[in-house]
Amino acid sequence: MKSVSVLAASAAAFAAIFAGHPASADEPVHLTPSSPWQLRYDKEACRLSRTFGEGEQAVLLTLAKYRPDTEIEFLIAGAPLLPDGKRLAYRLEPVEEAESKLHAMFGTADDGQTVWQFVGQLIPESVLAHVDGDSAPQNLKRIEAEFAERAEAFTIASGVEQPVSLRTGSLTKAMAAMDTCLLDLVRSWGYDPEVQAALQAMPQPRSNYRMWVRPTDYPTTAMRDSLPGAVRFRLAVDENGDVADCIVQAAYSDPAFREATCKALRHRARFTPARNANGQPVASYWTSSVVFKIGRFL
Repeated sequence: MKSVSVLAASAAAFAAIFAGHPASADEPVHLTPSSPWQLRYDKEACRLSRTFGEGEQAVLLTLAKYRPDTEIEFLIAGAPLLPDGKRLAYRLEPVEEAESKLHAMFGTADDGQTVWQFVGQLIPESVLAHVDGDSAPQNLKRIEAEFAERAEAFTIASGVEQPVSLRTGSLTKAMAAMDTCLLDLVRSWGYDPEVQAALQAMPQPRSNYRMWVRPTDYPTTAMRDSLPGAVRFRLAVDENGDVADCIVQAAYSDPAFREATCKALRHRARFTPARNANGQPVASYWTSSVVFKIGRFL
């Protein structure tokens, strides 16, 4: 793992403009950066992290990507983020409409801080709904870059006792560094990033992938203790469409969820192989995630 610092703009320069201030229960507290962006190269992910605010108001924002894509895992940790029982919603200002996250998960860290985890994008869902799927991923990357450039703040608008607005400013340089990390990530998995970017087709599931991990796969001990869990995984798919390996990229809660997920995927996952720019079958990968909840299985 290696770590680099990017976008090291002076937090003091913003402090005079966006000083944190008391707010009503519905009005977000504005928190300015108190650290530079830190980009961490992990074995299975690229993670951008930055702290906003200081002392008891400090909030850590982490953006993680597990493949070259526009999907982002958001991790937000801080004492001000106690859940209020409502559904979590966020927005990337200047966008005004907040995105509601049905499957956001929260817990308590060892230091007592509340940690939220959910999956989203910099691109608003209202924009994604009108994107031509045939033009992705290049078109999606262009749109993501536009919203990254325009970004002013990442705001948790509801779902917490005290909403917060993290004054990020433009995310252009940070996301560019993330993209470089992602190319290195794919290379470290044994693939040529240029070949993967030029694929005519990614590996395609030959059956309903939502049925690959089933309620009967819920770990017995976790179910007994009513524990939820989440597992993000990468399947190495060979040129025949067979699963050559199952790699857990990230997991939350009981370790039993890791084993249960990969056991089910090795048993049921089948693919039509990826095809390169010449139409030939080649090895590639397929990523997704599973959320385990008592009473709900996703």
